[in-house]
Amino acid sequence: VMHCTFKRRPMKGEDISLEVAGMLNKMIEDEQESVWVQINAMKALALTKPEWIVPCVDRLLQLAKADCWWTSEAAMAPLARIAMDPKLAPKILPVVADVMTGDTHVARSRACGKVFSSLKGASPEVQQVAVQSLASAYGNFPPHDKVLGPDRIRMDGAVGYMLYLIGSDASQFPGGADAIYQVAKKRYPDAVLPHSSLFANKKGKDLSKELADAIEKFKKTGEKPARW
Repeated sequence: VMHCTFKRRPMKGEDISLEVAGMLNKMIEDEQESVWVQINAMKALALTKPEWIVPCVDRLLQLAKADCWWTSEAAMAPLARIAMDPKLAPKILPVVADVMTGDTHVARSRACGKVFSSLKGASPEVQQVAVQSLASAYGNFPPHDKVLGPDRIRMDGAVGYMLYLIGSDASQFPGGADAIYQVAKKRYPDAVLPHSSLFANKKGKDLSKELADAIEKFKKTGEKPARW
């Protein structure tokens, strides 16, 4: 009821008391609690004040890595509320980025993306932690033939899109596009412009000369950027 039910909107954050937030924390911390209750407790906790979320950060990070993508996705909502904290960012952001490594669930990766989107007003130091974490996620993403879905079905079509999500999340920060470009070169060593869908239309003074030159060289080939 607090977060959302059919045809209802979430409760306003200011209507949730410290006492209720404490009850939500207990539900989330309880390893014997049902998955459904914990998922909705995490979504409800995300509506409260950031300082009421902090005591639960270790448990949220544990649940963020859960095999159940519904659970993992739900954990991202409260984490997004506190990820800007300079003391917590080095703890939170590498875990969130690692969840994206090898992930084939679009909903979960987009939820991870919301954690990084919450950092647009963060300090340069926090944004650099985000860039480094996402570059690592991109570089460590398994090869196409190693990414398997249900019943061990190969997910070749999903890999490009998932890498695109990671690269897009990084590119919103200063130096992010160049950091992804450096790891993309290793993944696509023979490409004129590695991961062309990410970089072909990028402009601006923030780009390194190496990336800007690669973009210009790609445009001269007359090729169209890849879909993802």
